[in-house]
Amino acid sequence: MNPNEKISTSGQSKTDPAAGNRVVSREDQLAKVQKLYGGHGEIIRLTDPRIPQMLKDNFQGLEIKEPDEFIAVACGEPSNLAAIILPFNPGLEEFNEFIALNPLLDKSLTTCWYNVAFLWVRLEGWRPANRALRGALWISSGLLPAIVERVTTDGGRYFQKHNDSIVTLKFADIKWPPEAHEVFVLERIESQLGPLVIQTGSRKRTLNYRVAATFLAEALSVIYDKNNDGFFMLPPGTTKYGPLSKIQLSNLVSTWLQRQAAKDPASFPAGDHVEKVVKLIKMVSAVERPDEPEVLKRYLTERLERGPGSSLTTKEIFASYSEFCKTTGLAMLPECVFLDMLAKAIREQFGLTKVHNVMRPHANLGRMTARYGFNGLSFKTNSAAELKDVGEVGERSEGDTNQTSNS
Repeated sequence: MNPNEKISTSGQSKTDPAAGNRVVSREDQLAKVQKLYGGHGEIIRLTDPRIPQMLKDNFQGLEIKEPDEFIAVACGEPSNLAAIILPFNPGLEEFNEFIALNPLLDKSLTTCWYNVAFLWVRLEGWRPANRALRGALWISSGLLPAIVERVTTDGGRYFQKHNDSIVTLKFADIKWPPEAHEVFVLERIESQLGPLVIQTGSRKRTLNYRVAATFLAEALSVIYDKNNDGFFMLPPGTTKYGPLSKIQLSNLVSTWLQRQAAKDPASFPAGDHVEKVVKLIKMVSAVERPDEPEVLKRYLTERLERGPGSSLTTKEIFASYSEFCKTTGLAMLPECVFLDMLAKAIREQFGLTKVHNVMRPHANLGRMTARYGFNGLSFKTNSAAELKDVGEVGERSEGDTNQTSNS
């Protein structure tokens, strides 16, 4: 709504000559809300109890000076609307950081109400409750101001409407900073398995070990390899699982439990819970990885293909295979066993025979030398990691492969 426009309760659009303002009918404004938000708007006051309290708590700090009445739209069912509310200050640091995490939301309706921005989304499936986060609010129920048109006096530095459609997605598709992400993961798991702390009597509480184990397995990206009786973890920002000792896992579990207890020491169940949680993580995250021969077949299928005019050495293939196993966390053959099995596997899969005429540069001799490998074989073009490894192997130049060997 333009600041020079007022809502007419008579239902007629007219001009107020004394003020020089155009008075827009309530019907016109509500029709715009219906078109923009896909839901019915209504006229409310700032005192309306359906406005989320966490937003009301910020009114004074935000210097909200909305007129007595303004148009609002409902989040939640049946519209499935929700909004992420962020500071909309001149620097736009928080706003830009969140958009960088979620480029898809840059295509969704964004509105501004004084110095806060609303990133509007329409959710499919599970939705968390309203929550105040560090530097942001998540609102999935209640009434929020429905900005239709409003032009700022500073020439538009703060846009009031951006895009004319609202993106539909699942809550899991929204990316959050680590702290907020963990909060929502725990809420989702508690909605499925019950609260983390269970009240079992007037003064007695117990820890819901399954909730703790399920949360930690997901939040830490932990899997338990039944084949090798060991834990593996995917560190944040990486794509490779690494081994995780039981002691390391126990320390991570202990630290998290201490943080939970610190939030409400009087209500958190006393006792040593670490061992029980670790035992359940082992159960909920257990995977049975394919054995080594099956992994070799899978590797050949996913990473290699026939390529006329191309060639690969056995060393280049092993480097690629090693990277494949590290990335996927699958069982890996020792190099000597791998090389013994490779010729037969490639013959069966691609009909190619191992040769000793694959030419590669030799760093020490300064010329091309013959290597063991396969002509007519190449890495799949979408396997960038393998192509990088081939370059590294070529730079190392296996200096001993000019000797006669079975590699």
